[in-house]
Amino acid sequence: MKKVLIIAKGEKAQKFLDRLTSTYVGDNYYDVVYYDDSILANETSMRFTFYKADPTSPTRVSQIYSKEHIQVNIIVDTKDDVKVIYSLVRRFDKRVPINIIDSWGLDIKDDLISLIDTRDLVSNRLVSLLPDVPVVAQHLGLGIGEIMEIQVPVGSSYAYRHIINIEQNKWKIAAVYRNNYMFLAKPSFLIKPNDILLAVGEPKILKNVYKAIKAQIGQFPSPYGRNIYYIIDGKNAKREDKEAEIQNVINIHKRLNSHNLHIRIVNPEKPDFVDFVRTFDCKDVEVMVNYKTTFTSEEFLHDIDDCHGGLVVVNNDFFEDKNNRKMLYESKKAVFRLGEDDTNKIENSGLIIGGNQNLEFLAASMFDITSQFSIGLTLYNITPDFSENSEIIEYYENLSIIYERKIDVVKKRANPVRELAKEENLLQILPFTSGVINKSMMDIFSVGEVEKQYRYLKKFHQIFIPVLESEV
Repeated sequence: MKKVLIIAKGEKAQKFLDRLTSTYVGDNYYDVVYYDDSILANETSMRFTFYKADPTSPTRVSQIYSKEHIQVNIIVDTKDDVKVIYSLVRRFDKRVPINIIDSWGLDIKDDLISLIDTRDLVSNRLVSLLPDVPVVAQHLGLGIGEIMEIQVPVGSSYAYRHIINIEQNKWKIAAVYRNNYMFLAKPSFLIKPNDILLAVGEPKILKNVYKAIKAQIGQFPSPYGRNIYYIIDGKNAKREDKEAEIQNVINIHKRLNSHNLHIRIVNPEKPDFVDFVRTFDCKDVEVMVNYKTTFTSEEFLHDIDDCHGGLVVVNNDFFEDKNNRKMLYESKKAVFRLGEDDTNKIENSGLIIGGNQNLEFLAASMFDITSQFSIGLTLYNITPDFSENSEIIEYYENLSIIYERKIDVVKKRANPVRELAKEENLLQILPFTSGVINKSMMDIFSVGEVEKQYRYLKKFHQIFIPVLESEV
């Protein structure tokens, strides 16, 4: 039979006993030693035995305490009494675990004692109620911050992200609270502003995640990952052709908030070309070589996971291959397809509005990217039938106020591809849906599915932002 000894005196002890007797107590039996009748609980059960006695008396303690007690709890409001009671218990049993309510900062060296400092409890609770302070679970698990609640603010880079698109290395989103309901975290769940995330992971990692979620623009390629991953196909590659391309990628790395740039060479044919690319290797740029003649989708996904890649950069030749597009789509990472011009010449960004319902999910990334590139942002509401698209335009205009970013809207009745092709130094932003994988000559007429028109505007640099085409 498991027995727990409780030594109680004072208001805190009364509150504790009231709570304990009204809660499911399992199969344990409780011996309660008390000083006065005022702390007795209103309700008791057959599992509680009460002794009115002085627990500072060695004789009384020896009569009540037994080896059947698996734990001792001392809730007493007098410092000197606590010290005496602790010493008596240890005299009779050197190994029994002891919990003590401490309101004074007791200095007791004992590996089997837990001091519950009431001052820490009050200060921790008050701090947790302050704005922008992470709330961590203190009575679950290890209680060291491995379980944390994080509210997603309006303007967060994590807002309007599907959970599957968020890199979760050494931490996980376990559940999401919205409108007083809890939702278990599914890969396809869409996070919205004011959601509360229940995150589990290493305490140090969670502190950084908290800062990233609370931060607004300036985080991309997070939350997809913290680094840029660039693939060079070395087959028939020439130094003079690749020099400008690599420099463009380095420019992107410098303009975005990426920690490191990982350059992966696949299909290397010439040692001198590999040696040339290695000249770019430095503190925040790593050059890696795959000497095999094939680079499978599984190898790519494993590679980008190891590199914590959030943005994958490829050239147009690589992107034109259907298998490569499928591989990139399955990675659920953002993809930068290099265009014809110098990336340092990019002056504006553009998003074509069609009938695509995924465009609102691009907003956070679009504002983030344009902020880091220090370029303008334009919505092109250009359709043959001049659709109003008033809701999506209003949505972006409202967010522009939150992000403090000016946004221009171009309204015109025309062919969007033909009109956009007149622009120069543009970074085009598109949703990365399954529609990008397959292509046909009829895509130019798919006005509503703007992502299918990417290949008619390939002179521009393009960023494809992953979205799920159905929300669960």
